Amino acid sequence: MRCMRGGWGRGWKRRCYSTGKPGWMRYESERDEKLRMLERMRDELEAELEEIKREIERLRR
Repeated sequence: MRCMRGGWGRGWKRRCYSTGKPGWMRYESERDEKLRMLERMRDELEAELEEIKREIERLRR
């Protein structure tokens, strides 16, 4: 049985069956994981920007 874009052999079978999920669910979770990672990065950058703004205001006084 072929899975997604894979061929016969060379690890494709493990890729297809190792998660126990169909391909569309596996790729959706990767998309969700990337979205969560980007949201965390956004939050960290916003917090860092606020620290920079506070430091600038402190130095202007």
